Amino acid sequence: MGLKTVYAVLLIAAAAAAVCTAGCITDCTFGNPVYDGSNLIVILENAGAEKNASVQITIYSLDNFRQVEYDTLVSTVVLRNGINEFSLPVKLKDGRYKLYLYVLENGRRHSAQIRDISVNNGIKAGADNSRADNLAADNAGANNTGADNTGTV
Repeated sequence: MGLKTVYAVLLIAAAAAAVCTAGCITDCTFGNPVYDGSNLIVILENAGAEKNASVQITIYSLDNFRQVEYDTLVSTVVLRNGINEFSLPVKLKDGRYKLYLYVLENGRRHSAQIRDISVNNGIKAGADNSRADNLAADNAGANNTGADNTGTV
């Protein structure tokens, strides 16, 4: 194969990849979730266009050096451009939890992050209790106390 053929194949492959990923939710970032005693409140920033999607949260309890699946919450949402806030009902006992947060569109995962929260006697709990401002501060690194385990999958 000549050099021109290789470039043509690479160009076609790049164009095909761009077409296949057009319109996908790739610009979503989770803020620190907050538990208010009966609901898990999730902040999600969508930097892209408005989309219909699902938010899935798999909750694991952390106890005795073990991680055990506790519950899975799923909500169909409209992600508007900018900051979105969702409240999902759940009963959490006192303790520490690891949350796996996912954004799904048409059954495919487009964004995922991991967060840790602690629940203590029904007191509002989370890595940071300021709901609306936690996303910007978290993204700027201001709230990185080591209490939240943030990773993008």
